Amino acid sequence: MTPHSTPDTEEAMPFTTAAALDATEPLAGNATPFVPTEDEVAHRAYLKFQHQNAPDADDVTHWLAAETELIAEHALVGT
Repeated sequence: MTPHSTPDTEEAMPFTTAAALDATEPLAGNATPFVPTEDEVAHRAYLKFQHQNAPDADDVTHWLAAETELIAEHALVGT
């Protein structure tokens, strides 16, 4: 039996970027982390799908990228 190796590429670990965004800035006081609504993420993912003219199989990729972008934009704007 061979042990499983841990992947070192970002492609193999799609949640790395989102996890880093959440962990980079500590919450001030009792503030709750920003979580985009499902509708906001769905709309952004759909726009990405249309723009890239990608196959339907990329839906999870578009969803995760859209969610990550919305969280990052919120962190930049601070609202």
